[in-house]
Amino acid sequence: MPGISRWPDRLLSEEGARYAGTSLTDPLRAADAGAGPAAGARGVPAQATDPAIYARAEADAPAWWAEQARQRLDWDTPFQAVLDDSNPPFYTWFADGTLNASYNCLDRHVQAGHAGRVAFRWHGEQGEERGLTYGEILADTQRLANALKARGVGKGDIVGIYLPMIPEVVVAMLACARIGAPHNVVFGGFAPSAVRERMEVSRAVALITADGARRRGHTAPVKQAWTRRSPGWTRCTR
Repeated sequence: MPGISRWPDRLLSEEGARYAGTSLTDPLRAADAGAGPAAGARGVPAQATDPAIYARAEADAPAWWAEQARQRLDWDTPFQAVLDDSNPPFYTWFADGTLNASYNCLDRHVQAGHAGRVAFRWHGEQGEERGLTYGEILADTQRLANALKARGVGKGDIVGIYLPMIPEVVVAMLACARIGAPHNVVFGGFAPSAVRERMEVSRAVALITADGARRRGHTAPVKQAWTRRSPGWTRCTR
C-alpha cells in the first residue's frame, strides 16, 4: 500500500479546519474521549492524556503526524516525505512509504500478545452476538487471502465484496488488502443488476458473496439470485 492520499484533507489544513468547524487536534480529542483503537503493538498509549500534546500538534502538524505514523504503524518501506501540499486541496501523506494495512490491523497486535483480545463485537439480525479476537480474524483473513491467491487473484486485481452485514465483510476487506487487491464493496441490499454494473465498471476479477442474507426476519438467496440474473457475465474471471 503506497503512501496515504486524501482529497481534500480538511482536518490537517488551517483552511480546512475553518471549513469543517474543527481543529487540527480534533483526532486527538476523539482519542482522549475513548474513540481511538487499542494500544499499539509498541505500547504507545491509545489515549492522549498530556495537554502538551495538543500544543505540539498545533505548532507543527506534519511533524506531529510523522511521529505518530512512525510510532503507531509498521512500515515495509519507511517514509521520508511527510506531507506534499504542492497541489491544494489535494494533499498526499507519506508518499514514498509503503505498508500493509492488513498486517497493521491484525498481525502486529497478535505478535504483541493480544491474539485473545476482542477486536470488535458483532450483533446479528436476530440478536446473535459474537466477540471476534485479533487471532480469530487473522486466521480467517489468512485463509481467505490464500484462497484468493489460489484462484489467481493478485496485486492490483479488483475484488468485489457483496455480503450481508456479517463479520466476514471485515475478513474479506482485510484479505484483499493483505495481497494488494483493491476491494469494491457493494451494499448487500442492492439487486444483482446493480452489483453487476459495479463489477463491470470497476473491472473486478472476482466476487465474494454469500449463499443467503437474513433481513427483517427473512432469508434472501443472494448467490442464487446473482447467478440467475447474471448468467452471461464473464468479467469475473477468477
